[in-house]
Amino acid sequence: MRKIEPAYRNLIIALGLLFFLGIALAVSNAACAINMGHLFAPFLYGVALVGLATGGAVTLLFQWKVDKMQLKRILSILPVDEASVLTTIIEKGSITQTELKSRSGLSKVKVSRILSRLEQRNVIEKKPHGNTNLIIKKF
Repeated sequence: MRKIEPAYRNLIIALGLLFFLGIALAVSNAACAINMGHLFAPFLYGVALVGLATGGAVTLLFQWKVDKMQLKRILSILPVDEASVLTTIIEKGSITQTELKSRSGLSKVKVSRILSRLEQRNVIEKKPHGNTNLIIKKF
């Protein structure tokens, strides 16, 4: 069985919490309607919406910062040539092997060996593309 990646697990947890928040708001709205004789929904839903928007923004910014820090850490432990090639692939998203060779300034053999190592580590994927390969980042 395949493991769920942490980002998807966090998304599932967040959606579950959002669902339970909606139920809690509906129950509290019903309690207000029964006990006080009027609906308290606009205030509750406004507070919930502001809280969700703020929490979502903070979460996204924090996750982006963590991802950036992890990428810097990974690039710092790689050899300089591998880090350079991987940085170019990350910036472009997908790039042909020929263009990667010309951008990196490395020899064809060196680029090929680096790409083979990155492919073995499941960092990239190579797909045939005419007389060259299309390099696609896997993350």
